[in-house]
Amino acid sequence: MKQNRTLNGAFPIVAAALGNSLGVKVRVGGCVAQTDGKTITIPAYNQDDPYYKDIAWGYLAHEAAHVRFSDFDEFTRAATNPIRRTMVNILEDIRIESGIIRLYPGTKQTLQKMDEHLFLGNNSRSDKPMAPATILSNFMLLRLSADVLGFKSLNDVADAAEADLAKTFPEASVTRLMALLSDVPFLQNTRDCVRLADRILRMFEEERETAAQHEHQEQFPESPPEDSPQPPGQANDVQAQEQEQTQFYQILSSVLNASDEDLPVDRAETIRDILDGQHQACYDEDVELPVARKPECNAVLGQELLKKVLGHSARLRLALQSFVQGSQNHSRSHKRSGNKIDGSRLHKLALGDSRLFVHQAPKQSPNAAFAILIDASVSMNTEVADTGQNRIGLAMEAALALALALEAIPGVNPSVTKFPYEDTNDVVPLLRHGQKVRPNAAAFLPVTSGLTPLCSALWYTASSVLSAREHRKIIMVLNDGQPDNLDATRSVIRRCEASGIELIGVGIGYDTSHLFSRSIVINDLSELGTQLFRISRDLLVAA
Repeated sequence: MKQNRTLNGAFPIVAAALGNSLGVKVRVGGCVAQTDGKTITIPAYNQDDPYYKDIAWGYLAHEAAHVRFSDFDEFTRAATNPIRRTMVNILEDIRIESGIIRLYPGTKQTLQKMDEHLFLGNNSRSDKPMAPATILSNFMLLRLSADVLGFKSLNDVADAAEADLAKTFPEASVTRLMALLSDVPFLQNTRDCVRLADRILRMFEEERETAAQHEHQEQFPESPPEDSPQPPGQANDVQAQEQEQTQFYQILSSVLNASDEDLPVDRAETIRDILDGQHQACYDEDVELPVARKPECNAVLGQELLKKVLGHSARLRLALQSFVQGSQNHSRSHKRSGNKIDGSRLHKLALGDSRLFVHQAPKQSPNAAFAILIDASVSMNTEVADTGQNRIGLAMEAALALALALEAIPGVNPSVTKFPYEDTNDVVPLLRHGQKVRPNAAAFLPVTSGLTPLCSALWYTASSVLSAREHRKIIMVLNDGQPDNLDATRSVIRRCEASGIELIGVGIGYDTSHLFSRSIVINDLSELGTQLFRISRDLLVAA
C-alpha cells in the first residue's frame, strides 16, 4: 500500500513529464478524461486499481498522437454517418499511433499494454451474436493493431476476429478488404484515412450490388430447356447459393446502413469511461503544466552579469570540483601488482600475503539533472535588508554563477527557469538541460512581473528533470518564500519527493525552511562560495 500511495503522489508529475516529452500539454485533476485538441486531461491516479496507470499512460500517448497528427476539422467533416465515422476513426487511430511510435519508440509498449487490458482482460466470448458492422470494426482494429503496429500479443484475438469476419462476409469482399487494408501503412494524413474508408465502403456497395443481382435472378429465374432438367442435387446446390447471396445482401446492407447500436463503442470512449470512474481518487486541485515562454534577451546586460559573477563562479566551481573528485577516490583495495606499495602491509609478506599494491577505485560521477528555479514575481523586486541590492538581481547572479560552476562538473546537467511569465502561470526557461551557459547569459535579466505561482512552476520543473537522462533529479528554488497558494505548493513538494526528486530552498534574504526541509539563506553574492558550496556538495555526491 505504501508503494501505491507513493505512485499516487507522484502521478501528476510523471504524467506532466510524459506529456512534456511527447510535446503536448497535460492537466491532471478532476474526474473526466478528455482532450480539446490542445490539452489532455487525465483524472488522478486510483491507488486501488493496479491497471489504472497502464491505461492512463496509453490514453495519454494515444491522445498526444491525435493532438500532434490529426486534422480534427477533417475528421468532423467525415462523420456523415455512423459506419463512415467508425471506419475513419479506426484508420486514423492506427495511423497516428504508428506516427507516435516512430517518434517515441517507448510508446509502443505503453499503447500495447493499454490494448491488452481492453481486449485480453476478459477471454470469455459472449454468446450474443454480434452485428456485422461490429464484426467488421473489431477485425479492422485488431488485425491492424497486430500487423501494422506490431502488437504481437493481440495476434490470437485478431485471428479470432478474422475468423468471425470470414464466417459472416462474402469471400470476395473479404479478399478485397484485405487488399485495401494493405494501404494502411502508407497513410500520410487524416484525409488519406477518409479516402481509404470511402474506398472500402464503395467496395461493400459493389459487393451488395452483386448480391442483389443474384437475388434478382432468384426471383426471376430463366426457365431451363424442357429437354434438360437439372439433377435434384444440382438444383439443391443452386438454391443454397441463391439463399446465401440473399443473406450476403442483407449483411452488406446492414453494414452500409449501420446505426450506432450496430457498432462497437469507440475504444477511446471506453478508455475515458475507465478513467472517469476514479472520482474518489481525484485531487482537490487541478494540475496543469505551464507553457514555456521564450525569454527576452539583452546581450550587453548579459555580458555585464557574466563579468560580475565569473570570480564567484570560479571559486565555487573549484571548490565543488575538488570535493566531487575527492569523493570519487575513497574506495581502496590491495592487489599483487601495481605502481604504489602500501608500506604498512609489508609485514603481510611473512604471512604469505603479497597484496601490497594500493588501488583506488573511482566512484561514479554525480550523474544529476540539476534544475534551478527562480522566483521572478513582483515581490522579488524589493531590497535585501541593508545590502542595497534587490532580491531578483541577487537571484539572477546566484543562478548564473551556480549554473556556470555546475556546467564544469562531469555528469551534471544544469537548467535554469524563471517564473511567472507576466500575469500568467507560465514559465520562462533561461537555460534548458543540455544547453551551454555563456551563450544564454543574455536571458538572465533581473525583470519581475506577476504573482508567485510556485506550485505550477514546480510542476514544470519537476517534469523537465524527470525527462532528463540523468539518474538523479535535483531542484533548487531561489525565492522569497511567499507562494500564492501555500497548501498547493507544499502538496507538489511532497509529490516531487515521492517521485525521487531532491529539493532545496534558497531564500533570497528570506528563510524558506517552512517550505523546504533543506534550505539556506543568501543575503549577498559573496555568500555564494560558502552557502551554495555547503548545500550543493551533498547534492552532487552520488549516494
